[in-house]
Amino acid sequence: MKRTTTFALATLAALSVSATSIDAKPDAVAAWVGDSVPALYATGGDNPALRSFAHPYGLTILGIDYGTMRRDSIIAPQLGRGFDRYGVGASTYTRVGSDMVLEGHASYHRGTTRDVVWNETADIFMIYPYMAADSVGGDIQNEIYDFGGSYSDRRGRLLWGVSLDYTAGLHWRSRDPRPRNVTANLRTRAGIAWALSPKAIAGFAARYTRYKQTSSIKFESEMGQDKVYHLTGLGTQYQRFAGSGLSTHYNADLWGVSIDLRPDSIGGTGPSASFSYDGMNMNILLTDLNKLPMAKITSYALAARAGYTWRCNLNSWSVMAFASTSLRKGTENIFGDPASGIYPQIGSLSMYRHRLCNAGAEMLWVMQRDHITVFSARLSSQYQRSMQLYISPRQKMEAERWLTSADMGVTLPLKGRILGHLNIGACVAPVLSSNLEYTAANAPHSLHMLMMSQYDVLAAGTSAFDAAVAVTIPVGQIALRPQLRYTHGHYNGIRADSDALEAAVTIAF
Repeated sequence: MKRTTTFALATLAALSVSATSIDAKPDAVAAWVGDSVPALYATGGDNPALRSFAHPYGLTILGIDYGTMRRDSIIAPQLGRGFDRYGVGASTYTRVGSDMVLEGHASYHRGTTRDVVWNETADIFMIYPYMAADSVGGDIQNEIYDFGGSYSDRRGRLLWGVSLDYTAGLHWRSRDPRPRNVTANLRTRAGIAWALSPKAIAGFAARYTRYKQTSSIKFESEMGQDKVYHLTGLGTQYQRFAGSGLSTHYNADLWGVSIDLRPDSIGGTGPSASFSYDGMNMNILLTDLNKLPMAKITSYALAARAGYTWRCNLNSWSVMAFASTSLRKGTENIFGDPASGIYPQIGSLSMYRHRLCNAGAEMLWVMQRDHITVFSARLSSQYQRSMQLYISPRQKMEAERWLTSADMGVTLPLKGRILGHLNIGACVAPVLSSNLEYTAANAPHSLHMLMMSQYDVLAAGTSAFDAAVAVTIPVGQIALRPQLRYTHGHYNGIRADSDALEAAVTIAF
């Protein structure tokens, strides 16, 4: 896998060098410097047919990065108390002529997630609520490989595009309990678009994702092993298979479609809108129990956005309203007594539901000069609601909150062509209401405590602040940018905090 990633990075770098010689422009670096908010002018980011609107010139970026984060253990025990991570990456955006665009990217990241408990799997937000877990846990080592590319073109009023991306992950621990999780995520997208008028374009895109995770847990200590549970959501677990089924396989198909309307130019003005629908089916198998189909997840999501962008001299404004809703269902299968090591399935029950919804609006103001964004400000406010329900024993956890965030960015000349960048942002999310209905299920006491801490976090009002500084140093057609970002989060009701620091050095040409 390491050889594959090294080859991908080398190939991408070679493509980038050759592409730069084709479409190098005097303002290419300036376009990158002013690239802080191009995506906010219109929708259509998931449609590969509309990638020609991303940048006015070809652009290649190479970089290294490091990130660290620490948080109080009560905030998210299943995600750990923090992480340390470093990596390298490269991306290229190549314009061939005036209409064709070729893109590619590759990256490698390695790190450690600290003090993870009640979760021995990876990609928890993809597979929840069904995961193998124990009360011991520990640090998790991980490696993530990611690469992909896209192609888009235009002929007259017709645009089309395709993209393919692949992400692989390896997650493990070198002491008992010893999980080894291998993940694979293959994503493909295809889209078309049609210019309705000289100022408006409409597009349609479809996407498909194939996801797999193979998870196994081993114990090498001669003193025995800790009991592994199969969690089923909201403090419950599948009692029949507690302590067995140490190898789990997650197999999912995800699909989606979207419709977009946007201006027919980079940074164009006028109306924009999008509507998307996504679905997922996932099967959870206990592979060392003859691939027993323990449970199934189905989920559906709808999202819509609509807005308008206008410009006056060097200033641009954008307003956008948005709303989304999603529903995740968990179905558990029921089995009879095993015969020859095979458990016959005799029924199934829909036991778990999680509904999310949000709606809000945002406003953006951007000031540009010589293709450089010298000032930007954004204000966003939205209503959020989360409701989780487990049928038997009845468990229910829900909360409503109002999240308001604001951020601003400034670019200033420092010396010659050297530019300094400052971005600051803050958000507050007070809880409007919360409710917990909980019955102690047949599970260990520490799992009950996990459930209670999850509710305490959900019911706590939160706030966050972040600040980022960067310096762009142009040298001919190359620009060097070191950057640093700090983020602090606070949970008011439980007096818990988190702190994160990210550092990166990138080169653009």
